[in-house]
Amino acid sequence: MNAALQQAMQLHAQGNVDGAQAQYQALAEANPESADLQHLLGVTYFQQQQFAEARSCFEKAVVLDDSSPKHLHCLAELSLAEGDIPEAIAQFMQVVQRWPDELKARQQMMMAAQQHGAFDAVAELLKKRLKSKPKDLLAHRLQSIALVELGEYEASLKHFKTLYAQEGPNQNDQFFKGYGRALHHCGKFREALAVADEGLALYPQDPKLYVLKATCYAALKQHGEALAMYEQAYRIAPSASLRNSIAVFRFMISGMAEGFEDYYERHQLEKSVPFAFPVEEWTGQELSGKRVILWAEQGIGDIVMFLSLLPWVLQQGAEVTLAVYPKMVSLFARTFPDAEVVELHTSLLKGAEGRWDYHAAMGELMRYVLPHYTPAEHAPYLTPDPDKVAALRARYQEVAARRGAKTIIGISWYTINPDSGYIRSIPLKQWKPLFSLPGIQWVSLQYGDHLDEIAAINHKDEVLFQDPSFDAFEDTDTLVAQIAAMDRVVTIQNATAHLGGSLGVPTTLMLSAASDWRWGLERSDSLWYPSVTVTRQETTLNWPPVIQRVAKTLGDA
Repeated sequence: MNAALQQAMQLHAQGNVDGAQAQYQALAEANPESADLQHLLGVTYFQQQQFAEARSCFEKAVVLDDSSPKHLHCLAELSLAEGDIPEAIAQFMQVVQRWPDELKARQQMMMAAQQHGAFDAVAELLKKRLKSKPKDLLAHRLQSIALVELGEYEASLKHFKTLYAQEGPNQNDQFFKGYGRALHHCGKFREALAVADEGLALYPQDPKLYVLKATCYAALKQHGEALAMYEQAYRIAPSASLRNSIAVFRFMISGMAEGFEDYYERHQLEKSVPFAFPVEEWTGQELSGKRVILWAEQGIGDIVMFLSLLPWVLQQGAEVTLAVYPKMVSLFARTFPDAEVVELHTSLLKGAEGRWDYHAAMGELMRYVLPHYTPAEHAPYLTPDPDKVAALRARYQEVAARRGAKTIIGISWYTINPDSGYIRSIPLKQWKPLFSLPGIQWVSLQYGDHLDEIAAINHKDEVLFQDPSFDAFEDTDTLVAQIAAMDRVVTIQNATAHLGGSLGVPTTLMLSAASDWRWGLERSDSLWYPSVTVTRQETTLNWPPVIQRVAKTLGDA
């Protein structure tokens, strides 16, 4: 057998997989108790992408010999090749649990977890490993990645610091990006800048490290420096995403005078869904007597903001069609009776030629209308359903009366935005100074499930009412009526600010120091809405002073 096996392995090493497979097969049939022969035969099937046959061989090898990690490891790699990521992760974890020093299995387990987002179990396994082997640097490295991906940034820092203390600054690029990201989320922006600079000393052509620096500068309100970092990243690795970031910082720094050419590149973003209408694109041409279709892009707040410019377009004598998301059709049909309002759908492309003279994404209105028309200098434009407003107002007055409150204020405190949500959102428990003000009934305008947070606030008194009669995310028309039923709105930077402002409801916007381009750099009013007042954060992530200022303003009113 030894001579035959050596010959088969030699064929295999020479790349003659078919010849090796035939000999392994013959040897395996003659020696059915040999796990190694089943393993070698399975490898040849795996190499030929005959996955079912490979799986059968590896499973037999595991049964015949469960003392070696290689059989189970190959099964995990096979699951990975077949695209069964959860099964691959489970199998890699079995290898790591039984053979903790199998470094390759740990690394592949983490790679699989990154593909599938399955970090909870991996982090728990690594936690156990570090408890028994606290000096295992690979485990520290993998755990730092897992905790960052889980959003447990504070917990991840000790692992990054351990790696730095043991290995010094000569780390891989992922270390610097992960460490910087964790520091950023913990509000340690200057430390994150220092980490990014150390990374760039080793990896000067890594655009993501420049982006990390840009986000840190933005959080420190150094917007010019942030723009310069995005521009440097773009020079290294041009992309639509970086052009978009450059655009919005130019908007902010120039007061909406520059950045439109860069902003146009947003249509190349992966999340963008540009509509290729077979008609000419409107780029500021004369509109009198022309038929133009404006199609929705981005989120509800963006659409509301863009359409604050539509009155100017209508004043030019254009025949306008608005293509919007289904849940917004009734709202804009009521608001703009002189425009045609339809659902946004690719079916509009058929027959477009001859029906419209021009098309444009709604965001392009900014480029061509803002030089002529400032929305905040005109009356609020959005028109809610009056019957819904009256019914909701009566309901909230009843709720307020039970507590002896006379003023009804709606609030929104959270956004799911994956990039900046943690900077913009304000934990509800930090709103308590506002909830202690007398004579106010607070109403949740927040979409999503926040029942536990609200229950914690309402443990003695229904100071914050959540209306269960509709879904704020799905029913935009009723949400707009709800906001119109408020005496005032207090909100973070999200769609609620745009809706409150476009309705003319007095709206207090609590804005992060890492502010968004839509609200400018320093102004306390809004370019877009006359009823919006901006209360700005001095230090990113530090909300109590903002809450106190708003509480004083409301208390003095």
